[in-house]
Amino acid sequence: MVGMHCVGLLFAVPTAFVLTRLVLKVKPQPFVLELPRYQMPKPRDVVWRMWQNAAEFVSKAGTVIFAITIIVWALSYFPRDASVAAHIKAANPTAAEEVVKAKVQAAYVEQSYMGRFGKAVQPVFDSLGFDWKITVGVLASFPAREVIVSTLGVTYSVGEGAKADSQHLRKAMQDAKWSEGPRTGKPIFSLAAVLSLMVFFALCSQCGPTIATLAQETGGWKWAAGSFVYMTALAWVAATAVYQVVIRIS
Repeated sequence: MVGMHCVGLLFAVPTAFVLTRLVLKVKPQPFVLELPRYQMPKPRDVVWRMWQNAAEFVSKAGTVIFAITIIVWALSYFPRDASVAAHIKAANPTAAEEVVKAKVQAAYVEQSYMGRFGKAVQPVFDSLGFDWKITVGVLASFPAREVIVSTLGVTYSVGEGAKADSQHLRKAMQDAKWSEGPRTGKPIFSLAAVLSLMVFFALCSQCGPTIATLAQETGGWKWAAGSFVYMTALAWVAATAVYQVVIRIS
């Protein structure tokens, strides 16, 4: 975790320098800080300030976050062909109910619009060491980064309630192998792929609330969209470099 924060800091400082010198062209300003008179706040003022900030967030950024969440959920849920579940159940007649349910969920995600899109764009993430399941997890985690854990839990037939410390999910990820291409039979979650995924999430703007808040604070979607495109491209380049270097020296 400390390393990931250091990676962010390593790129944040030069990015801020370039933006203030070449893009925003902000002139250096003297730092003036007026210290307030410290005193215990009144409970009524605290509650009122909390209410104002919460109401403003919900009315502005919250509506966008809710819309993004609904869209991602719909793409991951539809289409929902009943024949998929019937086929899985017929192919696993003696399996436990929990196992069948997990396999059905995985099959639905794979044939959903999000699953199809993940497979279509997987070649873009291939140089990062991502297979289509990791790619779907990255795409589905836009509302919140931690969603990738539950998404991987579904795609690896562990169940949608998988946690970060789930032993079943860890075992499934450890056993996952490439089924096609020059890496056939090799582990998907190799050291290079894991480091690549960590660097990607450390740098990309993979957070719907952050994008919505940025649009709110800047008064429009111009800077929010620019930030998303720039940081995603930066994350892709850095993660690709990490994967390619580690895979060659390991």
